[in-house]
Amino acid sequence: MYGKHPYLRKPSNSLQPLWRYLKYDRLVDLLSTESLFFPRLTQMSDQWEGLLSDRTRAELFRHHYSQYHNAIIAREQIEQYERHREDFFINCWHMNDSESYLMWKAYGDRGCAVQSTFERIQISFDQFEGEILGGVVEYSDIGREQTPVGNVFHAVIRKGLPYRDEREFRLLFWQMGSGNQKIDAGPKGIKIEVELNKLINEIWVSPQIKSSQSEIEMLVEQKKLDCRIRSSGVRQADTVRESEGH
Repeated sequence: MYGKHPYLRKPSNSLQPLWRYLKYDRLVDLLSTESLFFPRLTQMSDQWEGLLSDRTRAELFRHHYSQYHNAIIAREQIEQYERHREDFFINCWHMNDSESYLMWKAYGDRGCAVQSTFERIQISFDQFEGEILGGVVEYSDIGREQTPVGNVFHAVIRKGLPYRDEREFRLLFWQMGSGNQKIDAGPKGIKIEVELNKLINEIWVSPQIKSSQSEIEMLVEQKKLDCRIRSSGVRQADTVRESEGH
C-alpha cells in the first residue's frame, strides 16, 4: 500500500505527470516482473545521499560534546543518526508536464521512459503487503545550509542544489516502516510488486532503439496493458540536428 507521512511533501496536483527514464532492459524487466527496483540509498552515486550537511554535523558535534565531554562519543552519536540511511531504498521519478530534453540528455543511454501520474503511482501499490512512501525532493546547499534533524526523513528526501533540475519525486521503501520489517531486502536493493495497468499511462521510446520496440509491444499485449507506446519527439529532433551538423 501507499502511505503518507507529515514530513514528506506531495505534489500540489494529484494528476501531476511523473516520468521515470530508464534503460531498455530495465523497462523490459519492469514489464516482465511487474515490479519496480528500489536500490539501497547507500548505493546511489551522490555521496551526500542521506547524510547531514557539514554545518549540521558540526553543530551536533558541539551539542553532544557539551553533553558527554567526549569527542569519540559525540562522533558516534552523529554516525548513529546517519546510519538510518542504510534502511532506505528509493525509486526516482521526474516531475514535468511533458517529456524533458534535459532529462533525455542526462539519461541518454537509457532510451525509454514510463509516464505516470502521482495519483496512478499511489494506487499502483494497493496489492503490496508493505508500505511505500513518497515525497517531493527538497534541494539545498549541502555545504552551507542546515539539515533539519529530529526525523530520519529530512535527510533522505534532500539533495544538493546541482541536482535541482531533476525535479525529483522520490518513492521510499523504509525497512523500519509499517509492515516492512518482515520483508527481506538485498544488500543492493529490493523489487517491489506494482500493478502495471494502474502505474503506466504511456511508454516513451527513443527512435534510437526502434528495432527493439516490437518486444515492448509484445510485452504490453501479453500483460493486457491499456497504455500508448510513443516515440520521443525530443530525441528525434535532437537526432536530426546532430545529423545535419555533420
